[in-house]
Amino acid sequence: MNRRLLRTRLALSLAVTLAGCTGTPFALPNRDAPAPMSFTWKIEPAFATTLQNAPPGTTTTYKRPDGMNLTLTLGASYTSARAQTCRVGRDDEHQMAYGFCLASTGWYGIAPVALTGS
Repeated sequence: MNRRLLRTRLALSLAVTLAGCTGTPFALPNRDAPAPMSFTWKIEPAFATTLQNAPPGTTTTYKRPDGMNLTLTLGASYTSARAQTCRVGRDDEHQMAYGFCLASTGWYGIAPVALTGS
């Protein structure tokens, strides 16, 4: 695994942990009822379809809730500690990584993480 991808995954893992998307092995919450702090915003249907179907490495445009347009390169889907399907979108222009996770009510975004280093 290259250093850049590893750094992105480590940064997002930290963000997911801080956002409350991980649980303990003894008390995993219900997948259909994520904790209130787990997700920051609901994803629009068109982008949700992209998250669901696009292969890893796909570059796509995403409009943040504040209206800012981003160009994201999507990573592979993975299963979080809460057994939710999640994906990372990397924004190289602004050096940010955005996490997205699927709940029973649709895809949600979690707080972005700043990427640092070379």
